[in-house]
Amino acid sequence: MAVRISSQSDRNPPTRGVDRQNVLKGRRVVVVDDSFSQRRRLCEVYESLGMQIVGEASNGLEALAMVERMRPDLVSLDV
Repeated sequence: MAVRISSQSDRNPPTRGVDRQNVLKGRRVVVVDDSFSQRRRLCEVYESLGMQIVGEASNGLEALAMVERMRPDLVSLDV
């Protein structure tokens, strides 16, 4: 019986043609969380990755209206 030990590179193969460092840069994001402090923290993290925060919402109704109006690339939701 042969045992193969996988390396880190086996689990995360390189992505061809995609700049992994900049794939999120410039993406437009709406952040939804009922906690103001959590929204602030998430915005800080996303901005540090080069993403553009186009809106924040504290509940689902606000989020729906904002997504319809802003048309973001991504929506971050607290479930």
